[in-house]
Amino acid sequence: MRNANACVPPPPPAARRRHPCPSMAATELHVLGYALGIGLGVPIGMVLLYLVLVHSFSSGNDSFGGSIPYAWTPSDRVNRMLDIAPVLKGDIVYDLGCGDGRFILGAASRGAQAVGYDLAWFPYAQARFCALLFGQGRVRVERRDFWHADLSSATVVCVFLLPQQMVHLQRKLLREVSPGCRILAYRYGLPGWQSQDTGYNDVFKCKHRSMLQPNPHTRSKANSRSLVAHRRRHRQRHARAKRRLGITRQFPL
Repeated sequence: MRNANACVPPPPPAARRRHPCPSMAATELHVLGYALGIGLGVPIGMVLLYLVLVHSFSSGNDSFGGSIPYAWTPSDRVNRMLDIAPVLKGDIVYDLGCGDGRFILGAASRGAQAVGYDLAWFPYAQARFCALLFGQGRVRVERRDFWHADLSSATVVCVFLLPQQMVHLQRKLLREVSPGCRILAYRYGLPGWQSQDTGYNDVFKCKHRSMLQPNPHTRSKANSRSLVAHRRRHRQRHARAKRRLGITRQFPL
């Protein structure tokens, strides 16, 4: 018996569907879309990159006077400022807005203990990395607002702020640092403070003098007691700050 299916011819192959070629109008539309995407994407990308860089380098909003600008200080000027202070072995140096850490690293190379504050992410990360490599264990970098930091243990303070911020800084320095502390200001000096001649028109050096120093011609027991209490408070705050820094050696005020 013959197979019934053997006589059935195989079905014809399915006819291939041929997709129509895109028209010239569709091609031009695609090209126009790509050009429009590139034309809009590049400016938007540049704006986003600019915002990221500004956020990374900006020191953020400080407590007084808005954001603090970030600027590199030339290495020769940093060395000159270290000589002007002068930064010596045993000093405790604070850099308010340390940037990439050039000043505090230079201070550590001279045997000083150095602390730097900065709020900007990129300079902070760079300063932290350099401190680990070249800090010799004498450099500490913190990402925090220095307006809330305790400066009572400082013997040298370096700062670069705008003029409106220097007004608030001088109040903080008078309230916290010990008499005899050397203060270096870059670009803008402290208003009302007598600056010593440094040989540079953008580097100002001041020395903190206690506002409670009595007049030797009108010395009284009350003034003497106030001065003694003032110095005692500074010594106590100095000791607490050194314990936080892990400094065991006693440095003179």
